[in-house]
Amino acid sequence: MRLSKFQQFNPVNAIKENDTYYRQNPTMADKIHCAVFVMRVDKLDNLLPAYEKKLRQLLTDTLNKDVPRILLLTRCDIVCEDVAKNVGNLYKSVKVKKKVEQASALFGIPISNIHPIVNYGEGQIEKEYTECDRQMFRREKDKHRFETQEAEKIRSFELMQADKKMLNKHERLKEDRVLKKKELGLLKIKSESEI
Repeated sequence: MRLSKFQQFNPVNAIKENDTYYRQNPTMADKIHCAVFVMRVDKLDNLLPAYEKKLRQLLTDTLNKDVPRILLLTRCDIVCEDVAKNVGNLYKSVKVKKKVEQASALFGIPISNIHPIVNYGEGQIEKEYTECDRQMFRREKDKHRFETQEAEKIRSFELMQADKKMLNKHERLKEDRVLKKKELGLLKIKSESEI
């Protein structure tokens, strides 16, 4: 992300390089490491064309900038009665799996980056909340693993760039030494011929 802390988001006009708040050289802390999209599972079948176009554009932009994408599919309990009765069936449900596959095909997000979620309301028992906590913990663990892998890729790339710089510096020093030896050798030959 190349915006300063106090930059106001403007959905109509994108920030330009000559704007006051634009950062030419953002640090790792300034960059976007992950984009999370949230969508109701029942909206997959009847997305408005304008909304779908806008969402696809956002997904394409993040993909082109190598920003990992995660999609949270909410209200999965309305897709499957078994899930509505028992949250523990969320990851076992064939209907939910089909919706995850549909979302993956529709938006081009890998299935491993799509997380189904159940919304909770009144009347649900404590056991379901405990199961929800377990599932939430698993999702957070997966998200953390995913973010760690992305950070590791970035760190490896930066280390590789630093190694290249060091190697180039080493090569230049080596070349400089060779040139100095040649110059000294030429000076030595000249001084001997003058005698």
